[in-house]
Amino acid sequence: MTRFEIAWAYWTGLVLVAVIGGMLIFVRGPSELTCASRSVTAVVLDLVNKNARLAISTFDLDDIAKTGEDPQAGTISCSATVWAYHNNTPYTSAPLTYTIARQADGKFNVSVEGITGLRKSLVP
Repeated sequence: MTRFEIAWAYWTGLVLVAVIGGMLIFVRGPSELTCASRSVTAVVLDLVNKNARLAISTFDLDDIAKTGEDPQAGTISCSATVWAYHNNTPYTSAPLTYTIARQADGKFNVSVEGITGLRKSLVP
């Protein structure tokens, strides 16, 4: 084989691997939902931000844990601690629980409880 044929075979192989890999990702669908999935935590933090009634710069989740699962209903129960930061300083925290429910179309809903505890200040 000539150098050209070797290079062509090499690049063709790489393209085929990339195409097949892309097809597997497309067929497999979205990654498995977990309590700490980026998409799930983004929804939780958005709900916290909308319902906290605090003039806070940012919120963050910590101590994320799976507390239960119902495969028949397609739900996962989770717990976490939500921290509110003001000027990069922890201002308040509260425990919260949330439930992830997968829909038939592959999308998911998140319901959050415990947001009202954010009114308590950590500062004595």
